[in-house]
Amino acid sequence: MRNTFPPKLTELSKNYAIMAMASSALLLTACGGGTETPPVVVTPPVAITATLTATVSGLPTGSNLSLQLDKQTVSTSSNGVVNLTSSWSPTQAYHVKVASQPSGAYCTVQRGIGKPLTASTSSTISDIEVKCESGSAAATAELFDADQFPTMRLTVSVDEWEAFAFSLRRTGNQTDLYRIGKLDYLDNNGVVKQSIDNVGFRMRGNTSRTDPEVRSGNLPYNPTRFHWNLKFDETFEDDESVYSCIDSSGNPTKINSSSCFNRVARDIPAIAANDNRTFLGLESMALKMNKDDPGYLHEMLAYTVLQDHGVATGRANHAALELVITPSETTTTLYGRALPQTHQMGVFTMVEPVDKVLVKNRYGKNGYLFKVGVSNLAQPTPTDCLDYNPALHGHQNGRYCNVGVEVIDPVSRADWLGADKVLDVNYVNNHTAGSSSQFAAYKPAFDLKTKKDEIVVARTELNKLMQLIKSNPSQLQLAQALDVDSFIKAQAADIVLGAVDHYVRIANNYYVYLNPTTKKWVYLTYDYDFSWRNNHPQGWTTSPIPVFDDVAYSTIFSGSGNNWNSRHFGNEPVLYNLVFADANNRQQLLTQVAQLRKRWLDWEHRVEPISQVWLNKITDSVNRTSASSEFPDSSFRPQAVLGGSYDYLLWGQSSTSTDTLRNYVIQRNNTLAAEAP
Repeated sequence: MRNTFPPKLTELSKNYAIMAMASSALLLTACGGGTETPPVVVTPPVAITATLTATVSGLPTGSNLSLQLDKQTVSTSSNGVVNLTSSWSPTQAYHVKVASQPSGAYCTVQRGIGKPLTASTSSTISDIEVKCESGSAAATAELFDADQFPTMRLTVSVDEWEAFAFSLRRTGNQTDLYRIGKLDYLDNNGVVKQSIDNVGFRMRGNTSRTDPEVRSGNLPYNPTRFHWNLKFDETFEDDESVYSCIDSSGNPTKINSSSCFNRVARDIPAIAANDNRTFLGLESMALKMNKDDPGYLHEMLAYTVLQDHGVATGRANHAALELVITPSETTTTLYGRALPQTHQMGVFTMVEPVDKVLVKNRYGKNGYLFKVGVSNLAQPTPTDCLDYNPALHGHQNGRYCNVGVEVIDPVSRADWLGADKVLDVNYVNNHTAGSSSQFAAYKPAFDLKTKKDEIVVARTELNKLMQLIKSNPSQLQLAQALDVDSFIKAQAADIVLGAVDHYVRIANNYYVYLNPTTKKWVYLTYDYDFSWRNNHPQGWTTSPIPVFDDVAYSTIFSGSGNNWNSRHFGNEPVLYNLVFADANNRQQLLTQVAQLRKRWLDWEHRVEPISQVWLNKITDSVNRTSASSEFPDSSFRPQAVLGGSYDYLLWGQSSTSTDTLRNYVIQRNNTLAAEAP
């Protein structure tokens, strides 16, 4: 099965040749029609001379860097200002690239794509930055360079793939157990740059989880698109056979039944050497399938804005994912076809995770990092809560702390079904997703991601923060415990991007980190698939959900029905209200929104040129996608970026939407201009 997508978009410059031909046609019609209507004369735009100023930083001493604009190349061996000058149509976009990288470093261009702000005979662009990274950081910088389009090739044996799919089905797609494979990192030209063995892979996500295979009847015939997590420091200490069917001796085995799928999930021996291992400067990476983003640009654009504004989060880039499934000694076919098989999984948004590596690189030390799921930071844990310990307190206990270390999968079959069931072949082999189990996942609202063996101390420190926020402290007291600037930066970006799935409206998708140097908590953010849209149709109800609707029209503080913090899911944004009760903080937020609005809510000069470049970059790869999608509304639609409307499929229903990227940017700018001029 192969998806069909629109043909590749043309570049901006080609549009003007079309305009010229159209003008010629109008002239010919006027001359041959016998009418007195004067001919239409289209005057071509007058070429302008544009000077682009790029500020270089981080360039190692003695190194040379070359920048390219159109056909001009300028070299420099020092940090500071580099000027590029060219003459072209004022309607043409510019694109500053790195022509040659310096030795021992990697340089990326920020804000290097746009259109001149004026059509006068001269124009100056002065906000371009070129940032160079040296040493181990250079590889990560290259990976997330938007001018690059890497391919990630994941090679897994058929046994591992079948075990992966089987465990997901046995758990209703909820397992987070890692299976094992090999990863190759390929550059723009398809050349393997680096490889790594023994990589852990799993499905990630919440509402986006799906069957990893499309099936016709009982026959799987193709992998599907879903969110992936790749983990380079996975040690495979968990029992990956926990969900397997068994023989009479209790050993994992293939059983040809409706619940066992004639597949088996064997345990993977622990690989202690993987502990603290990195690849390209990362411990892990997320590959997101662009669900709810028919233009494949929303999350990529969001992370670009976040990095530009200095918000504490990771980086992102587009990447193609190629899945190679190889034969084993016992299995040489899959889906009725010979192995090996190569599946083009499509284009993903590759995201740098918020984790130990990121916070250590950013803040110099490793401190307590909590991932937060649905909490307004004003809900302290009761002092008499229990640490998660099923052996002592059972799997289901209402007294377990809402601050802890998450446990998604059982540690053994006995943990899953009970010690009295592990050798009961009939019971084990007929156990299906949703069936009764003694195991219950422990998902605390605050999941400690670093220094997990110090959970008691970490919980105490976090409780101090939450108790402080709940006590309605003074601004001075709050500033002594919280990095207020990091919070304001993130909120300004969320308001501009319309990122509704975060602290204010959902109380979700953020981290808090205790910086061991400053002793202050830092607010970090992630997950921006719900951004750059006026509405987010989810199909959850037949009625609109106010939290997700009319986002582009929401004000910052003014009004009462649709300002940024007037719509939420029952968790009053206590910290937001507390911070912005202060006039100085309110003004700082408005100032930052104005800066972001001026730079990034400019469709003609900023967002459209970038969108054109990125769509041109990814379209061919999208067209080669062979994987299937269980989410028809996420099918690739370039019109959802550039047009006034586009056709989409929502849960099988054909419809027309005006919720395009173009329309959002224009309307969001108009709305925010009144409060943040």
